[in-house]
Amino acid sequence: LLDLLQKKGCINLAKHPKGREARIEYLKEWGASAYEDVWHFRRGNDNAVIFYADSGEIWAENELPFRIIKRLQDNKTKKLNINFLDKYADKSPIHNGGSAYEFKYRGITELLGNTQDGFAMRVRNTPESYYDTYHEYYPNENIKKSGAFNSEGYLKLGIWKYYDENGRLTKEIDETPKAKFTYDNLWGLMREEMGITAPEFVEIEFNKQNNTWHLYSTMHAETENGGFTKIYESIINAENGKFIQKDKEIGPLRNKNISEEEKFWNTLLFKEKDYSDYPMPSLPTY
Repeated sequence: LLDLLQKKGCINLAKHPKGREARIEYLKEWGASAYEDVWHFRRGNDNAVIFYADSGEIWAENELPFRIIKRLQDNKTKKLNINFLDKYADKSPIHNGGSAYEFKYRGITELLGNTQDGFAMRVRNTPESYYDTYHEYYPNENIKKSGAFNSEGYLKLGIWKYYDENGRLTKEIDETPKAKFTYDNLWGLMREEMGITAPEFVEIEFNKQNNTWHLYSTMHAETENGGFTKIYESIINAENGKFIQKDKEIGPLRNKNISEEEKFWNTLLFKEKDYSDYPMPSLPTY
């Protein structure tokens, strides 16, 4: 592995003590790690080299791991790189012909899709980010829409771009909720007054009609008689950041507005699982 890095000019072994232990320490300095047959090398915030361990082929250079999106989408046309998926993604047949793809990268990048419905990809911009980047593609692999969601959710934020089937930009819309107490302000309040420090602990919605932020947190617990789920809702005035309601239990279920993007993602998630060979359950006879 070190020889390969040496050939690429990424490291200079001549300047480092020789010997197995010394080389292992050198790899540790680079932040070397192996994940799903892919080796990653990183030191500091640059000079990352990623290559497929079986063949030694380098397929991303000088990129931080979370920038792998550059390998999945052409920088100029924004067209999905189906050749990359054919090589590195999990590929399976779907009911009516064609293929479904699933590509996951270190919990940061996830892509689902098939050649009939299209494709969707989410990228956590950094492991600690409160924003996810979202890209949706037509079945012909051209970009359909792109923008940002709140991490772990479907609240649209920032400028969203929409394209026709030929990949031509048709419109740009600022989808950020028009709230004086902004999304970033909201995260400050959650950290300081509610102890919420990570996106996976809360769902966020914005009620445009009432100009209010709605936060939903879920608690799961197991008892001797089985498990139970509780959902708590907090409502915050989007004008001044004051609590209207804090941590009110609303039951095990709640009414949720499902966005087009979430419906599409769930369609892809279900469709790539092939249940055609599953036997029908037998019915009891009386």
